[in-house]
Parts: sequence; C-alpha cells; structure tokens
Amino acid sequence: MQRKKMKTNFKKFLSLTLIFALVAALALSLAGCAKEETKKDDAQTEVVETGTVKVTVEVVDNEENSTEYEISLPKGSTLWDALESKSLAEASDSEYGKFIHTVNGLRADYDLDGAYWALYKGGEYLMTGAESTILEDGGHYELVYTKG
Repeated sequence: MQRKKMKTNFKKFLSLTLIFALVAALALSLAGCAKEETKKDDAQTEVVETGTVKVTVEVVDNEENSTEYEISLPKGSTLWDALESKSLAEASDSEYGKFIHTVNGLRADYDLDGAYWALYKGGEYLMTGAESTILEDGGHYELVYTKG
C-alpha cells in the first residue's frame, strides 16, 4: 500500500513538474514574441523619427570674422556631430565631455590667455556642451571665440 502511495505521489510530482515546465516554456515564448513586437514598434518609431535636420553653424573668430556653414544631418544628431561632419573643430575629452579647443584651425587656449569657444543657439548662451546639444531643424548655432 505504501509503495502504491509513493508511486502515485511520484506520478503527481512528475505531472506537476511537466506542467510547470510547459507553463515556463509558454511564458518564455510569449516574452520572446513581446520583444519582437517591441523591436517592430521601435523600428516603426525609428521610421517615423527618421529624416534630417538642416542647421546653420556660424563660427566667429578672434577678429570677429563670421563664417556660416549649412549642415544637414539625421534627426537626433548633436552639435558635435555637425562640427565633426565638416571637420570644423578639434576637442579633448574632459570629465564634462568634449572640450573644444580649436575651430577652423584657430586654437583658444584658456590656460594661456583665458580664451575659449563659447557655444550659442540663436544668440542664447548654451548651458550644454556640443556633445549633448541635440540639433533642432532650422536652428542657428554659433561658436564664438571668447576671451575671459
């Protein structure tokens, strides 16, 4: 009798284990489907968001000469991307991101004479760096040689 009871308990255990395994497999396959749908949604979102932004980047040098560049880049690009696309600037990495030291071959050396490249958008001083400034279509961005 006890052997029969053990056999029945073992069958129940196997049945429950099998059911648990099937439920887990089903859950994982549904999770995989959800990820694919998310990827599809992300791709559709990307399609909606793709396109270009056209901006003007103005460089004002140490003699207040101004040169403007019309630049088209994919949406989501940064001011740094725009500068790189035209090889306009050189920068060094700092703890705060890119530190622009040279624009159009003109170096601003803060340690030497307090000069630096100030960033503006539409005449307003930017509180973000070139790497984190997302371009807005039709935007006018300025890099101005400034002595402190």
